[in-house]
Amino acid sequence: MKEETKKSDDEERREHVIRRLKIASLLCFIFLVVEVIGGLLSSSLAILSDAAHLMADLASFAVAIGASYLASLPSNQQHTYGLKRTESLAAFFSMVTL
Repeated sequence: MKEETKKSDDEERREHVIRRLKIASLLCFIFLVVEVIGGLLSSSLAILSDAAHLMADLASFAVAIGASYLASLPSNQQHTYGLKRTESLAAFFSMVTL
């Protein structure tokens, strides 16, 4: 008999969250580019400052994606609990920077 490898609920949930974060990052990047172009063409400091705010949001998304990847790595000799705490540290980092 072949043993099928099933993904745990945690892995499926993590993949779903990562996929949604990547979609949000892509949309945020598209809006960022449009706002920078629009702000430069219209010489609007307000639109350019909103683009800078979007850049901070995009950085937070990137930190969350990276932290989720690190948290999904298995434990080893050096990290017996794994890197599951990176998600909490990434959330704290995002909160402090925003």
